Amino acid sequence: MEQADLTPEQAELVKRQRAAESAAKERAERVLKDHPSNFSRTEELLRQARTADQQAKRIRLVLAAASAWGDEIAPIAACRRGCNACCHIPVVITSAEARLMAQASGRRVKVKPGSMTVAKFIKGADHSALSEGSEHRGVPCPFLVDGDCSIYESRPSACRTHFSLAEDDLLCRVVPGHPVDVPFANATMVGAMAIGFTDAGEVLGDIRDFFPPVQEPAPKE
Repeated sequence: MEQADLTPEQAELVKRQRAAESAAKERAERVLKDHPSNFSRTEELLRQARTADQQAKRIRLVLAAASAWGDEIAPIAACRRGCNACCHIPVVITSAEARLMAQASGRRVKVKPGSMTVAKFIKGADHSALSEGSEHRGVPCPFLVDGDCSIYESRPSACRTHFSLAEDDLLCRVVPGHPVDVPFANATMVGAMAIGFTDAGEVLGDIRDFFPPVQEPAPKE
């Protein structure tokens, strides 16, 4: 979307976002330095996951570790209940996580043909299309109901570790075609473990690939 195609409200929002990016990055660096985080609980849960003999148990332990990591970051993050901008961006999960979400929601998991396997991802296959997920940007998560996550306790690792370190939600507000540099907390370690502890034959995809929109039945003539 070109600048000329924006509504006056969108154009003003983009202007405010651009002006706030630098200060947001500086704030993120400052609060991370000053915040006394202790990730010992996260590390212990990941150690338990490493030795677990079943994938389902490993995944649950990784999810618990992701939540423990998030508990440490939450006090300095802009994220609050009711802010669901991140529920409208691409979210990459594993098929193992998708099955846990299916159990919690009663929905069926669908695997998109040609989905990248964990083995190929780890070996370094090109996953740029997967990580960018442009077709999913702006599309609400299938589990977003009335502004809240309907499977919060079973949400994937990516959601448990996604925190903006800006002062408020200004930079999170999506204007299609105008990405913003949001200072997110770095959860690379937990994300890598979520994939590394998943069986090689499992696949990766956006949450919307595994749970596409439910088609409403056509009205009877």
